[in-house]
Amino acid sequence: RMLSLESCIFKGLGSNQSVNKMIYAFNMKKLSITQCTFQDANFNASYAVYYQSDYDNSELIVENSTFINISFSNSGRGNIYIDTYGYNQKININGSTFENIMMNGSYYSSTAAIHISSSSYSQDEPNQIIITNNKFVNNTGYQTGGINGIFYDGGIFNFSSNEFSNNSRYYSGNGANDAYVLFERYFQDWTIDNVKYKIQQIFEDCTPSNKNNIFYELRVNSQIEISGQFTSGTVEQDPGEELEPGTEGCIWNVNQTGDGIIAKKTIMGVLAGICDEDEGYQITLLNALHYESVIINKPETSPVFIKGGAKDEEETSIRTIWGVNISAARTVTLLQGNLTIQNIEFIYIDDIQSEQIIPWNAIVYAYDPNFSYRMLSLESCIFKGLGSNQSVNKMIYAFNMKKLSITQCTFQDA
Repeated sequence: RMLSLESCIFKGLGSNQSVNKMIYAFNMKKLSITQCTFQDANFNASYAVYYQSDYDNSELIVENSTFINISFSNSGRGNIYIDTYGYNQKININGSTFENIMMNGSYYSSTAAIHISSSSYSQDEPNQIIITNNKFVNNTGYQTGGINGIFYDGGIFNFSSNEFSNNSRYYSGNGANDAYVLFERYFQDWTIDNVKYKIQQIFEDCTPSNKNNIFYELRVNSQIEISGQFTSGTVEQDPGEELEPGTEGCIWNVNQTGDGIIAKKTIMGVLAGICDEDEGYQITLLNALHYESVIINKPETSPVFIKGGAKDEEETSIRTIWGVNISAARTVTLLQGNLTIQNIEFIYIDDIQSEQIIPWNAIVYAYDPNFSYRMLSLESCIFKGLGSNQSVNKMIYAFNMKKLSITQCTFQDA
């Protein structure tokens, strides 16, 4: 089934008389709506446009069209409701206007100018969702008045150069006036530390209705991992841009007050270099207090060994204290690989400036749905909380592990 609509008008009976669906398109190969107008309609338990496709390589185009003076009552589901499952599916909504689309007693979370639920099961040919150069004016929805999206298993996203104005939402919980986007897993090179930056890029050059007009949420194993708000049109610095460059070699000392030549300044700087030895990376932390958030993403053939090597004034070996002094989610993230940590005292910090306990997600986090090989060994380590009066988050989160070994470690004061 392929359907093209060009220069058509779909006209309802005004706000006082409910009507049923204007367009219902199920399992489509292609639906194209160009220079059409949808206006003056009240939908009761229905949609203006419903599009569903399980076809790979299918396509939805909505271009230079107008949706105006449309309301939803009772269990009305939304203006454009999109549901796709497959790979290399394309959704392109461009140059269109959404104005006075109102929720009138409909409490479905999908009620918005545009609702998208997309499952893209191929990383090589992901679904492409492009919503650009549109105007969203005076729309009211449940969690958002503009774009409501739920995305599974990856995709390519571009929601740039949209103009949002005077949109609002009914729900007082999670949501924002212009967009609410939920991602059910990490995609491609996304991490908990760069998620906000990645989503800001998606909404680049968008004019906001108000401050913090975009709400985002990312889940892992159906649990909320991170959520937050930002103002569209602003893009912060990529957290990965400040990483220390790598140098070839396997055995390194790390000294954060050194010159970065004889010893590296960061663990990530060591891991950025090439190591061809069977024993893998062998890293010794020289400072008594080490601050760094580390991500381990190495194949099975490149094990990583990190140990505390600090000494006191009398040159007696002491346990290295390891924490983070920025608003980091985790101290150690093991995406894949064989990691051993020895002789470390892990700590939380009560950051007064950000009013956060950091790391705020976990000290050690071992999981990524894209990888299956994870082995973690902790030897002679201390995990220390902030006492009985200050709550902290997880010390260790290990999911779908090949092996987890905890030997002669202490967990205390949490």
